[in-house]
Amino acid sequence: MSQRLRNDDFICLKSTTHFLFRREPTSIYFTSAPTFAVASIIENTLATLKALKPDLSQVYLRSDNAGCYHCGYLLLSLPGIGDRTGVKIARYDFSEPQAGKDICDRRIAAVKSHMRRFLNEGNDVKTASDMKAAIESYGGIKGCYAAVCLAQASAQTMTKHTMAGVQGLHNFSYENGGMRVWRAYDVGPGKFCSEAQLAKFGTPQGPTDLVITKPFSRPIIEAGTYQQRQESPRAISEHGPSQEQPHPSQTDEESEKFSCPEEGCIKTFQSFAALQRHLDVGKHMLKLARESAYDEIKRKWIEACHSVGGGYVQGETSAKDSDDQSSTGQLELGWALRKARKSVAFSEKAKNFLVEVFWTGEETGKKANASEVASRMRSLRDDTGQKMFAKTDWLTEQQIARYFSRLTALNKSGHLQRTRAVSLNEDLETEDDDLAAETETIQTRQRIIIRRDLEL
Repeated sequence: MSQRLRNDDFICLKSTTHFLFRREPTSIYFTSAPTFAVASIIENTLATLKALKPDLSQVYLRSDNAGCYHCGYLLLSLPGIGDRTGVKIARYDFSEPQAGKDICDRRIAAVKSHMRRFLNEGNDVKTASDMKAAIESYGGIKGCYAAVCLAQASAQTMTKHTMAGVQGLHNFSYENGGMRVWRAYDVGPGKFCSEAQLAKFGTPQGPTDLVITKPFSRPIIEAGTYQQRQESPRAISEHGPSQEQPHPSQTDEESEKFSCPEEGCIKTFQSFAALQRHLDVGKHMLKLARESAYDEIKRKWIEACHSVGGGYVQGETSAKDSDDQSSTGQLELGWALRKARKSVAFSEKAKNFLVEVFWTGEETGKKANASEVASRMRSLRDDTGQKMFAKTDWLTEQQIARYFSRLTALNKSGHLQRTRAVSLNEDLETEDDDLAAETETIQTRQRIIIRRDLEL
């Protein structure tokens, strides 16, 4: 393991099972992953790696957006973990939503297959110790190290923090004197938080004191060395000579048998190992295999639009727009970032109206439809013919449905009291009375029809 681990290795985090794999990049999995357990396992893993590889100086963390990873507690705990283990955590990057499938999922596939073989032979896997035994059966899995550990909840010193807006940040760099954060990778200079600012967010997490009940054991077959092999003189890679050939000729088609499974990637390889390294790095060479007639029309239309003279286009833009944008049409930095939702308080007039509609539905037995209520709010008028609700008071169907849900919960718990909405006008009361009468008539007809069906 020490032969393979380099200073530029990174660690992948996944909410499944806690394993340590030898093949780069190092991967860690978790059976149960509360935030403190994640911090405990990271600290123990880095300490283990430091003992095996004394010259290891820093690591890079990467994970999906599970709540146990993408949270302020873990981000604030990482600097202390790096200081105690002697391995600096340089960065922590989170994958884009729906893009968390990576090398960790490929590694775990081999582990699942090995465990399934163990189960098919009549063995049980009910505990973490059973899982470790299944992984280590038949000499273990190549490059896989498994351990059983127990998190010590009493060692948790950081129980709460005040670091807000973490879910909107996806890239974290731990620099000298603090932490720099980005909402999107490599977009802008980022925002720097000093160590003093980080200390105000919460009490620093001390040693986690993870207890290892069954330590790591070496598999019989270890990964860790690459054999020097004669490479083809025509093959070129990002890291030097390799077996990658982006554009194979007809004479080389038979020798290059492994194609990249990524959709759109045209790279082919002479060996499965070269393909595996390519998938681990994730640098694909994309090329459109076939262009439809519709795509060709769109491409030509774009070219035609770009060929239009700039004088006419600039003449259509206002003076204000010309001040906000450059003459080249570049957008302001951060224009594509997701905007935070703004909470809008309901007006008292709107709330009184919704409460009255809710009680009408409770008395008549016919619950009001949120879509119909939203439409009524836009059309109701007072005695003078003016609209009862201004545009600022209008509510959407979703807002009304959520408000009715809250009223229902309060009514069931007995905390909702019937109060007359003073801001409602007489025409609204009449309309509600008519609605109640109509509802009663419909219910009476339904009862008569049901009674006739039963008599027949």
